[in-house]
Amino acid sequence: MTTAPVKLDALSNKVYLFSWLEEDKLNFLFNKAQIISLDSGNICIESEAPNDGIHIVCSGSIEVLSGSEESRDVLCTLIEGDFFGEQCLLQKSITRATFKALEDKTLVYFISNDLLQEFEASYPDQFAILISNLARFYSRTLRSLNDRLSLSSQAHGPHSQ
Repeated sequence: MTTAPVKLDALSNKVYLFSWLEEDKLNFLFNKAQIISLDSGNICIESEAPNDGIHIVCSGSIEVLSGSEESRDVLCTLIEGDFFGEQCLLQKSITRATFKALEDKTLVYFISNDLLQEFEASYPDQFAILISNLARFYSRTLRSLNDRLSLSSQAHGPHSQ
C-alpha cells in the first residue's frame, strides 16, 4: 500500500458517504488515504479478516464473494464510487465476505479506522455528517431490500405453487 492523493472532484460526487462534507475536510481524509492497486484475481480483503477501515472503489471493479475458497458464490460486483467496510464507523467487526478484483489496475482507496478516529477528533461536526450519510445509506438499502422481499412474497404467496 502507498499513500496517494485522490481526485476529489470526481470521487466525492460518486461516493454518497462523503456527500455534504466540506472540501478541505475531504482533503484531510483523502490526502491521508492509502491506495491499494490490484490485478485481476487479487484479493483485497478475505472473509473473516478484521474490518479496519472503509474501502472505496476508484477504478476497476471488485467482486463480492461468500462461502469458502472451494465453493464461493458471487453476491454482487462493486464499481467506481462503491464502498465497503463502512460498518467500521459504527462498531468493530470482521469482514463477512471476500472482495476480489475483477480487472487489472483496480484501484481501491483505504481510509483506516485510525484516520477516521483522527477525523472525528479534529472535525466532530463533519464526522456527524459522515454518520448521517451512513444512516441514510443504510435506510435506503433496507428500504430496497424490504421492497424486494415484499415483491417476492407477493409472487410466491401462500397460495402459489
